[in-house]
Parts: sequence; C-alpha cells; structure tokens
Amino acid sequence: MDKPFRLPIRVEQINRPDDIAPLNEVSLRVTLSHNFGDLKSALWITSENYHLKPIFVSFQYQDLRVEDASTIGAVLESQTPEEALSACEALVVKIDYTLLGSPFIPNREPIPTLFNLEVVAGPRVVALRESLSSTVASVKEQVQHAVDGAFELELESEKSELLSAESTLSEVLALDLPPLDTVHLRVVRGRRFEVRNIDTQETTIVSGESVAEVRAVLAAQTHVHTNDITLYVGPHLLTDTEALESIPASAEVLYEIRSGLEHVLPAVRVDGDVWRPSGKTFVSVTNSEGVERLVAAEALSSQTYQIEVDGQRVQLSPSECVVGDRSVMVSPAGAARLRRLIKGGFSTERREEGSGEGGTEAEETDAREAEGNESDSTARDTAEGNESDSTARETATENTATDYTQNELRHRGTNIDGNNGGINVGANVGANVGANVGANVGANVGAGNGIFAGGNNHGGPRNMGQNLNDTLARRLEVALRRHWPALRGVAVQVLFAGLMFGFDMLRFMAQPQFLVPLALFLLYMVLFVWGDGVCSWVDEHLLAGAPDRWDFRAVRAGRAVVHSFYSAGARAEEAAFSVVAAAADKLATPPHEHHAIVASGRDTIAYHLVRAAKEAARHGIFFVALFSPALSKRLEEYLLRQHEREKEQITARAQGASDAVRARVEARLGPFAEALHNEPVRCYVEVLRAEKEVHEQHEQHEQDEQHEQDEQMEHEQMEHEQMEHDSTDTQAEPVEVH
Repeated sequence: MDKPFRLPIRVEQINRPDDIAPLNEVSLRVTLSHNFGDLKSALWITSENYHLKPIFVSFQYQDLRVEDASTIGAVLESQTPEEALSACEALVVKIDYTLLGSPFIPNREPIPTLFNLEVVAGPRVVALRESLSSTVASVKEQVQHAVDGAFELELESEKSELLSAESTLSEVLALDLPPLDTVHLRVVRGRRFEVRNIDTQETTIVSGESVAEVRAVLAAQTHVHTNDITLYVGPHLLTDTEALESIPASAEVLYEIRSGLEHVLPAVRVDGDVWRPSGKTFVSVTNSEGVERLVAAEALSSQTYQIEVDGQRVQLSPSECVVGDRSVMVSPAGAARLRRLIKGGFSTERREEGSGEGGTEAEETDAREAEGNESDSTARDTAEGNESDSTARETATENTATDYTQNELRHRGTNIDGNNGGINVGANVGANVGANVGANVGANVGAGNGIFAGGNNHGGPRNMGQNLNDTLARRLEVALRRHWPALRGVAVQVLFAGLMFGFDMLRFMAQPQFLVPLALFLLYMVLFVWGDGVCSWVDEHLLAGAPDRWDFRAVRAGRAVVHSFYSAGARAEEAAFSVVAAAADKLATPPHEHHAIVASGRDTIAYHLVRAAKEAARHGIFFVALFSPALSKRLEEYLLRQHEREKEQITARAQGASDAVRARVEARLGPFAEALHNEPVRCYVEVLRAEKEVHEQHEQHEQDEQHEQDEQMEHEQMEHEQMEHDSTDTQAEPVEVH
C-alpha cells in the first residue's frame, strides 16, 4: 500500500479561459494510502501560478463523485499499484474555471505540508520536519552537529544508494505527495577496506621502478584511482619517490585501497581456498563533477529474468544473463546466484544443441580458468537430481511474469528430456518463452481461462470461452430468481395498497391519462437518475461473458443508449451547477464587506434594498435548483464550502489586523512579550492606540476604493451620455436636398 507509483489521471476542463493551455492528463507519484484531498493539494502546488485551487478541482470515478477523505486504494479497489493502474482509466479529474479570477476567492500561495524525518547517526537519532521541496544538502546541514567528519546520507532500505546533495526529498522518495509515515535516513561515514588482489597472471616489475609506477600498475588492475592506493611494508608507508630496489627482498609488500564502497573482485584463491562471486555486482557511475560511485547493477535495469527451480526463484538482470534463441547465457555473477539457489550446485557438463553428449568437467585448479568457464557457460547445462521439476519463466518490465508449470508444458507438447528425468533448462528456455507463448494463449482462450475469461466485460470484448447456446431468456430467468424476494415484496405492497384503497384505484391508474405521465417519469428516472445503476445491473446479470448473439447485441445497444443519456445528464448537471454557483456568487455580499459598509456609515436605504433584492434572487435560484435531486447534494456541498471560505476570509482579516497591531506596538516598545511584562499599562495603551490607527487606516483604504469605484462609474456614465448626445446630433443633422 505504501509503494510509490505514478498515477495517470484523465482531465476534463470546464469553462477553460483562452489564456490557459488545454490539459488532457495529469500524472502524480503517489501511494495507495494517499487520499484525494492530498491529490488536490498536489495539483495546487504543481500548477502554474497556483491557479488550480482545490475549490476548482473535483474527482469522479465511474461517473460518481469521490470524497476528499477517500483513499486511492479504496476508491480504485486495488491492493497493488498494478491493479490501480489497470483501474485508473475510469478516474477523471474535473477542473471548473468558472470562479477563476473571482474577487471573493483569496489569491494565496499554498503552504507546503511537512512530514516527519528521522536521521540515524550512530546512537543518536535526529528528528526533523521537512517538506518535499527540501534538499538533501539542507538535511545534512541540520544533522552536521550530530556527526563528526564527512558523511553521506542514504535511505534505510534494503537496496539503497548514497543520496546526492542536490536532490530534493521528492526525488529521493519518488513522491509528489508528502509521505504518511516517518521517513528514516541513516548516516554513512567513510570506510576503509583492505583488499588483497592475488592475480594468477604474472606481472613483471623491474626493481628500478618507483612506487608511483607500481601504484599505476595496481590501479590498472583494480580499476581505482592511484590516489586511493597506499603501499606499505609492515608499519612503514612507501612514498612515490622510493624505488623497489631499496626494499628488502624478503619483505612482503602490501597495498591498501581507500574507498567508501566495496569492490567485488573476480574469483581468486587465498591460501588454497577458492573465493567465488556472491552474485552482487556493481556499476561505476559518474556525475557532472567527475565523482565516481558504485551502484548495484540490478538497480539500473528496468527488466529482470526469473528462473524457478524446485519452487525456488532467482531474478537475474540483463547484466547477469542474456536470453538468446533457444539458450540463456549466464555471466559469472548470474551463475553464482544460480549455484547458491540450487543445493549441490550446477553440473558443469556442457551439451551441444540437439545432442545428448556431454563434455568434461572443468577442474578448479586455476582461478582465471574457473572464471573463464563461468563466463562462457550457458543455460544449456542440464540440471540433475532434484532439478526434475524445474521450470523457466521470463519476467518482463515491472517483473510481470507468465508462469509455465511442468504440467502445462506436458499438455502443450513441450519436449521433456526423459533420459535424465528433467527439463533442459538451457536448450528449451527459448522454446518455452517463445514458441509456447502462442500455444499458451490459444489453449487458455479455448478453455475459458485466458485473457478474455470471466469478469465484467461492460459491453466490451466478448468472452470466447462461454457457451454459445446461452440465451437472454435464460439469463433473465436466473436474474428474476435471484431478485425474487424483492419482487415478491413489491407484489405484496401492491396487493396491500389495493386492499386499503380499493381495486378501483388500480383500474384508474391503468388508464392512459395516468400511465403516460408515469411512464415518462420512469423513463426520465431510468435515463438520467438511475442510469449508472441500470448499466451496472445489466453488465453483471446479462452481459457478463455473454456470447455474440443478436439478442445480446440488442441488449448491448440498449445499454449504450442508457449510458449515453446518463452521461449527457451528468454533463448537463455539471453545467447547471456551474451556472447556479456563478450566479449565487455574483448576488452574494460577503459578511466582512457588509460589516465594513455598516461600520463606515455607508449603509443607506438604497444599499439595504439592493442587498435584500439580491438575497431574494439568490434564495430563489437555490429554491428552483433544489427541485432537481441531482443538484440538491451539490448545492449543500457548495454552501458548506462557501461558509468555510467566508470563515477563512474573516479569520485572515482578523489575523492581519492583529499582526498589524502587534507590529506597531513592537516598533514603539520593542518585543511584545518583554513590553507586556515590564510596562503592562503602557503596552495596553499602545495596543488601544494601534487598534484605532489600524481601524482608521482600514476605513481610509475602503473609502479610497469606494471613491475610485464612484469615479469610475461617473466616468463611464459621462462617456455613455456623450455617446448618446453624439448620436442625437447625428440624427438631427439636416439633409440638404438638391
């Protein structure tokens, strides 16, 4: 549920201004535990000039409105990101620009949400509060006091790498929304590793060469910089100017590599013991500043190949194996991981394609020869003994696997090696992955277990595995049996109503003048109110896995008509709500503006009459809109949002006035807390004086705005009168007749 993934969401823009670019889709990095309120905040923060305020944004899933508190996993009914990505096609974000630029909507920037961050520095844990825009460098600055010396940071995860100082926490966590749980980082200090490189290939070094030349040879063999190599004899460090001839012949010259990362070396022999690769490989990466780091090779690959043996699985990256035509070539690291997976190791017997003759077993007397044999080995090696039940599986991008069990392979006619009682892991892997894919899809489709089997088709692809003798009448019979208790209840209610009011009432209701309006009302409810439920019922009981027959095609056509009418009604509802909301906003007078006008003495009789007329028109619009069942819920939400917006505006104005008073007092008396403690009476007097000044300044500002509005209206009126006068003069001008 907490695995990050990128969620694409389709966008529908309503009343989009011409200066805003069209938007077809938005994509956010989220987890299934985030809710849609978090998505609104993320869209607000990432939008240009912060114009996508949460009040403009709403989400719908399958034509149903989604609440802000609902989580992504609950709405999409998904437990994994893959399930969510397959279900997100029905998710739509609607952006209504009707109120964009309205003076009643405050123009403010979003405040980044903070989340908990803990940095483990040895025995100490530093707790921080950061936002996604914070950088790793800023986190390191706050942790510097708890760490002595140079250090780096990494995530506390199984596969992690050192974090770049320029990266933001959003890039590190791969999220556009703040994480819901505490993020843990740990401090990585510089480490020193002693590496003894024993090479089977002799290197000739003359005694007259200097230590610097020897370090260059070692650097070429170990692929590290010469500055990171130090030669020493016992406790004595050798300098670059010393020559080898000055070192006693009996002395043992060792070298040490200073590095913060381990170097995985080829298979070597130390004191008679064979050291083989463990399967962990690293790749050297370099940034723009030339700093080199080692990164796990599997972290750089977007594809993996999975091999299963006796129920145990191992995943290999393209750097560890290559899938060819009827063969799989495995690198030394991949062979090491396979050897660790299978008890007893792989047989080193070599087989040619199409023959059962094997080669000779390679002797492990030389590390270089062993390494060469491992590099040239392919998956044509035959698994013996307990490898009789092994299967091969190729894992595509995102590790989505198609499993081939041994029974399926037998059923599809795959060649199984009967001589050694097992499947040829190498030679048949290409056939299993390539040639048998078509057989797999064909056999599954014919059996009704393939990609088209079962499920709710929603009038989409027909199920090719269903019984073609299935009829619509049979499905209707099954549906009636399933809903028989409800139908029986309706019949009992009709009978009871007939007994109560008399059956003459039922005969009256059967007359055309009553049936026609009733039928029209029911048609309206089916098409515009119950349409989504009717389509879902038809999909579930009539069209789920239905064959391609004329009766089912007719039902699909009827379902399409109902769905189109319901979708058109939903769009009309959105448009009607936008008109009602815009009209209500234009007719409403914010409470703070009304109180300001009353306090300034500008509340004339004409003002109150105009305000009463606007309020009456506003309530009339609401009264008419409430006759629509679809708009009643939307209007309730709209009024609640308007109430919250007005409360925020009043709170913001009160906070602004309080801050202004505090700033004036502090400018005269110094810090407010000290002034209140030292001179409480004077502080109280200054607060009263500052409140009066702020109130007068606010009134003066409103008077100036009102004066500007009056001047503008007067100027427009004069222009209008001048235009009328010019028009009158033009009409009265005499026409000379010749």
